[in-house]
Amino acid sequence: MSIEFDCSWKTLTAIAVRNLPSFPSSLKLYLENEDNRFMLILQHPLSSNPTWRHFDIPRNVFPLKLKICNTKGEELYEDEIDPKHMFLAVQDINLIENFDSTACFLEFSDDGVYTTQRHAEEIAKLTQNFGIHIKLQATQEATPRDVKFGELKEQYQQLLFHRKQISELSQKISEIKQRMTRFASQKKTHNPKIKKIHEFKDFKNDLEEAAIEKRVLSKNSTGLNRFLSAQNSISHDLLGRSKINYNNNLEIAQKSLLSISNIQWMIEIRRIKLVSELYEVFKNTLVFEWLARNPEENFKVLSEEEMCFVLGHSVLLICGLSHIYRIQLRYPLKFFGSCSSIINDGIELPLHTFGKLVDNSKISTAIQCLLYNLTQVFQIAPMPHISGLENRWENKVSSD
Repeated sequence: MSIEFDCSWKTLTAIAVRNLPSFPSSLKLYLENEDNRFMLILQHPLSSNPTWRHFDIPRNVFPLKLKICNTKGEELYEDEIDPKHMFLAVQDINLIENFDSTACFLEFSDDGVYTTQRHAEEIAKLTQNFGIHIKLQATQEATPRDVKFGELKEQYQQLLFHRKQISELSQKISEIKQRMTRFASQKKTHNPKIKKIHEFKDFKNDLEEAAIEKRVLSKNSTGLNRFLSAQNSISHDLLGRSKINYNNNLEIAQKSLLSISNIQWMIEIRRIKLVSELYEVFKNTLVFEWLARNPEENFKVLSEEEMCFVLGHSVLLICGLSHIYRIQLRYPLKFFGSCSSIINDGIELPLHTFGKLVDNSKISTAIQCLLYNLTQVFQIAPMPHISGLENRWENKVSSD
């Protein structure tokens, strides 16, 4: 005989179906109401006894139609869930594993598992042998008609109220126990004798740990001393070798510095000699005398042959000085005697007046470039025989 309950005011927390008529497979649960305003689809891995939990279904959408299908779309089970017409099955959901026939179990937000009207009588017969089956009948003569929902609801609310009181009392008892344990521990620690005993025990433990550390340090000290002595001997050897190498390198560096200074002195003497020889070569050519004056006025007065003569010797003089002092001229020169030329931005400009195609503007530009080279050379390699000449050329080039 099954007992009917109204669970519409409770929350559905779990749905379990046992002994599906198929092999274990992946399953899908479909929940929908009559007007299709609510629909929920849940999945379950490989099983024949699925259980679904952790879902949120509003109370105002019941009753719902329950349907379970496999991966092929075959319908394995179908039933209707109406919380107003629920029938008590067992108290613990773990006991439903003992059923052999197909049945649907629903767990609400209280201690108890219910079933639908479809399986009510069958489950009631099967659960008669369970000692923990909840029987609300006081005697054997009681019938389901004697049970009233209002009285059961009041009794259930009273039970919940008493349980709440018991939980509050147990919480207060636990708090009192914690306070007592704290008080006892504080009392022990505040007792001076007990405090001294604890301090002595801590001191004894510290002494034991110190003795252990001392033994370990004594064992490691011998190896450390050997390592330090070996390191000292190695450092002394390396220091002696480094001193020897330093002295040898210092001697080599001093010898190299002396040889370099001698070479520089010889190079400077050689340059002075070469410059003197150049002066001796060009002093009889009247080049210095003509260039010591204003070069442009001299070129206007000179004839074509004399101007080509002066320009050719000037090119030869600049080339000689740049070769002696290793000077990279800004405007490269090409010496061809009286037909020399100078290069400006990749264009070869003549330093002579021979030929019908020679442009006077190009000659004046070439003379300016030549004067710049003269200034560049005499800034690095001045000739003491013609002091003041390079300054006049430099002033002239900067003013132009």
